[in-house]
Amino acid sequence: GLDDVMAWLETTFYYRRAQSNPDAYGFDTLKQRVRATLESLVDRGFVEMGEELSIAATTLGRLASKYYLRLETAARFHDLADRETISADDILEGVAGAAEFHSVSARQSEADAVDDVLSGVSTDLEDGPRKVFAILHAGMDDATPADLRSDAWIIRQNALRLLSALREFLGAFAGPRAANLARRVEARVEHGVHRDAVGLTAVDGIGPTRARTLATGGLHSPAAIVEAGAAELRRAGLSEGVADRVVTNARKFPT
Repeated sequence: GLDDVMAWLETTFYYRRAQSNPDAYGFDTLKQRVRATLESLVDRGFVEMGEELSIAATTLGRLASKYYLRLETAARFHDLADRETISADDILEGVAGAAEFHSVSARQSEADAVDDVLSGVSTDLEDGPRKVFAILHAGMDDATPADLRSDAWIIRQNALRLLSALREFLGAFAGPRAANLARRVEARVEHGVHRDAVGLTAVDGIGPTRARTLATGGLHSPAAIVEAGAAELRRAGLSEGVADRVVTNARKFPT
């Protein structure tokens, strides 16, 4: 309950600072503010109150804590999971508009590149988040324009963490089909491969370049790799040892 929260708070550096300078930190009203915060978390679905004022984190609260998400972002992901239909663009837009990206700046020199990438793509995002959306969108096909490359690597790294979080949100609140779509989007952002080749990147020994080569030859999944066999992979340009290893690894996947 509230007493447990206060007991934990007393172990923090913040509490010691507040004790040493009570006026600056509002130490006298600390318990009231903690109570108000708890009530807010309950109202927003992050915490549930049980009998005798016991408190426990909800699934939403546990996921927000696991991935160190800002509460606004966790609520955004939860809302996305509640939609009737979810597309790959919805997933990218959900991540790009996360509070963690609100500080991203969009330079005037980048505007044309952002517009080119998002030509024909509908989005309500503006400024920095719109730039993030464009970088993720282009990165899925390894086609990031030169004008956007200076920030692309760090944005993608942060986006991958958020995509992992969103995948788990979708698994918990929307189901396995939506979670699988998020995993495929995550893999495309990470590896920069077309959707026809992204399933291959899950196989140990197949990187982006090999995935593109094999997909061009008509192999689009681990099951297709197993069916083709090592001989076919050697004809596609893989060495004998690599081909054997890739087929062995592909066999480990569920059919």
